[in-house]
Amino acid sequence: MKQQITMVQVIFSFMITLIPALLIARDAPLTTAGSSTICPGNVTVPVTVTNFSSIKAISLRLDYNPTQISFVSFTNLNPTLAGASINNVPVNATLSKVMIAWTSIIALSLTNGSKLLDINFTMVSGSPVIAFNNTDNSGGDCEYADENGNAMNDIPTANFYFNSTITNLGAAAAGSINGPSILCAGTTNVTYTVPPIVNATGYVWTVPTGASVVSGGNSASIVVNYSNSAVSGNITVAGTNTCGTGTSSALPITINPRPVPVINGLTSVCLGASGISYTSDQGMTGYSWNVSAGGMITSGAGTNTITVNWNNPGTQTLSVNYINGNGCTASSATVITITVDPLTAAAGPISGTGNVCAGTNGVIYTTSVIPNATLYLWTLPPGATISSGQGTNTVTVNFGPTAVSGYVTVSGSNPCGVGLPSSLPVMVNPLPADPGIITGPANICPGTAGVIYSVPAIPNAMGYIWTIPPGAQITSGAATNQITVTFGPVPLSGQITVCGSNICGNGPISPDFNITIGPIPPPVVTAAGPVLTSNFPAGNQWYYEETGAIPGATGQAYTAVKTGWYWASVNIYGCNSDTSNHVYVLFEGQPDIFNTASVLLYPDPNDGRFTILITDTERDSCIIRIYNQAGSEIMNIHEDILNGSLKKNIDLNPACPGIYTVVILHGTQKTIKKVLVTR
Repeated sequence: MKQQITMVQVIFSFMITLIPALLIARDAPLTTAGSSTICPGNVTVPVTVTNFSSIKAISLRLDYNPTQISFVSFTNLNPTLAGASINNVPVNATLSKVMIAWTSIIALSLTNGSKLLDINFTMVSGSPVIAFNNTDNSGGDCEYADENGNAMNDIPTANFYFNSTITNLGAAAAGSINGPSILCAGTTNVTYTVPPIVNATGYVWTVPTGASVVSGGNSASIVVNYSNSAVSGNITVAGTNTCGTGTSSALPITINPRPVPVINGLTSVCLGASGISYTSDQGMTGYSWNVSAGGMITSGAGTNTITVNWNNPGTQTLSVNYINGNGCTASSATVITITVDPLTAAAGPISGTGNVCAGTNGVIYTTSVIPNATLYLWTLPPGATISSGQGTNTVTVNFGPTAVSGYVTVSGSNPCGVGLPSSLPVMVNPLPADPGIITGPANICPGTAGVIYSVPAIPNAMGYIWTIPPGAQITSGAATNQITVTFGPVPLSGQITVCGSNICGNGPISPDFNITIGPIPPPVVTAAGPVLTSNFPAGNQWYYEETGAIPGATGQAYTAVKTGWYWASVNIYGCNSDTSNHVYVLFEGQPDIFNTASVLLYPDPNDGRFTILITDTERDSCIIRIYNQAGSEIMNIHEDILNGSLKKNIDLNPACPGIYTVVILHGTQKTIKKVLVTR
């Protein structure tokens, strides 16, 4: 770009040197940068000429402030100036220039008022000037050359170059806001002003949260009210007109909350109390205390601690206000209520029964209203409780099963103390005491007779009440502490309980004595290699398919020694269980049991679907049994072998992945195969 400008200057210089010194320079054309009056935004500056006659070269420089206006582009270049160079060149932070350069071999002319080009800007702020610079570079940045190459006369500059002035119609930036910046919450009628804003037809104000503009909202002066909940923030103002809103200014506002004084001291006192101390927050000024007619401040007025004498009964009040360190007072004084109580009178006689059974509920005791009492205090014999009316002159009492004889008493009370009591003696007849533990056999087989259950003698009991499980019958001792029971052929498991009884009712029920009736559920056997384990810790008997019961194999675990099927049963309480699940144990090197038939199982592994192919010319039928990993039979198939072979498709789905056992019985022989099911 700089090279292009230099070349124009060189051309001017060269052309000028060719002209005889006797020639007198012609006046340069009149060049005008168009002015406009607009709102901030895009602006187009047309560059026009007058007296543009026989011109061979142009060099024009237009200076502007880039903080006020920014170059965008040029448009509408006059076709006569084809090949012209237009460049925007930053000079410094506040100066940029638009350089226009053009040369021609043939001198050209334009009619008056012709446009050279439009230069497009974006206006940012202020009212910028776009000025022709005919001083820098010895005036060479603004120059015309005539048909002979002579530099044309353009001095004085103001007679030949007419600058563009962009008049900004937008509202100017707001000046500083005047008004108090530190206030107490709740302050009202506060005035704020701003100097008149150029071009502004209106004013836009904002105030902190909790503040409100009560007058002057569209002017240069407003009145603001701050609520008690107002918070610190900014007051801002900006001018506005049809062009929009201008740049705002702000005044930081500090809102100091109003204090809320506290009062510490007794809120309930007795009539005649004196020298009662009350305190408020320390370190403040201007303390103002007030007391209602029932009290008198005896010392400390104007400080944070006072003493008061209370001379009249009833509800009284005490209040305080002060000025805090920010110069703020409470919006209203803090007020507390003081209750001045009289003494309570003595209690009158108690009415109600004086003879009850332990365990009796809903017994009512009452006394007449006690003058000046705000609360009634009752005491009862041990084991008795108030179920309703606590604190009143009538109570409902429950005598628990362990209640004993004693006194029912009552007295009135209020914050000033407890009055004299009255009392009523009450005789409590006890219920039978807690039973002990029932003894006797807990595990019974159906049909067992003559079973004895007993409990230690129950204090205060005149009789005994027993409960037994369904299907059982008490054959003797029903009202005593020992019974004889017969269990029928189909009894149910359950509980035996007992309680004592007397004229006051039944005593507490004994802890449950649980009876378990056989048969015992069959055990569940799991295998870890040859080690088999029952889920019953005792009473087991182990079995092997070839020998039946295994002598001496009665523990919870048994270790197999031969290939084959094993299971267990349990005998507990004299009752035998059914047999457990059967578990097959296979030892490497031991045959599966004679296998003369040809058995093929495929595919293996599979997804739960496979085929069994049996070839046996000696048999005409077989049984196929399939067991899962736990040893439980999941399939039992009876099939005929026709023409010496049998092909059977098996589908175990839905089947869990794992190893399944296939047992094929044909005649007296057995074949055992393992198959792996995968997914």
